[in-house]
Amino acid sequence: MLKFFRRIRYRLINEDKTRKYFQYAIGEIILIIVGVLIALSVAEWNSGRKNQSYEQKVLSEIGKDIEDSLSELDYTIKYTETRIAKLIALDSLLKNDNLEYDISLDTLFAAVWLFAKFDIERAQYESLKSKGLDLIKSDELRENLIKVYEEVYNLFETLNKIEDDINNNGYFQFHMNHFHSLNWGIAIKPNDFEKLKKDNYYKNLVYTRLNSLQGNQMNVYKSARTNMEELRESIDEYLKK
Repeated sequence: MLKFFRRIRYRLINEDKTRKYFQYAIGEIILIIVGVLIALSVAEWNSGRKNQSYEQKVLSEIGKDIEDSLSELDYTIKYTETRIAKLIALDSLLKNDNLEYDISLDTLFAAVWLFAKFDIERAQYESLKSKGLDLIKSDELRENLIKVYEEVYNLFETLNKIEDDINNNGYFQFHMNHFHSLNWGIAIKPNDFEKLKKDNYYKNLVYTRLNSLQGNQMNVYKSARTNMEELRESIDEYLKK
């Protein structure tokens, strides 16, 4: 094609047809510009198709991650509610100076230490983030993603760290010193029940753990669940469109 245009240009120059040559040159420039614009449009269209395909794929994977996380969070909420009920009972019983030991108390003692750590799957979101969150065309959906992954999930990680610090620095050592037959999360036995029930430090451990679970974990879990559910529904609706 280029050789063809080159022959025409040489012929016009040789025939000293300057006016026609300039007309031809302008036409050739216009043709080149049109060709470049078409090539750019095709490239942009292909890029748009690839971005749309990636957007659909990564949102579908994120939706599955959130679905799995919701199931895990539901378990965590149920587990925490069970612990709270046991701690309420234990806190109330320890206020009775005439309380006598019974094996059923062992399950209540076991509720003080340990907690259900909520793990978060972030791989798909981080992949999207590395490519650019602006690949998500919906501003509302993009904002919901950021809220859940950058705010809600970061709060989970903060709670996990706080609980780890509390357990490792206070609760764990106390339980190792004052309990035996340690079947963590199920049942543990006091070394000296009469001494334990009068121990104000232990009573404070029970009370603060109860308040922590009620005021921190459960509030965060339930609020987070609402946000995660809204994000999952938003993704489903967006993908259907």
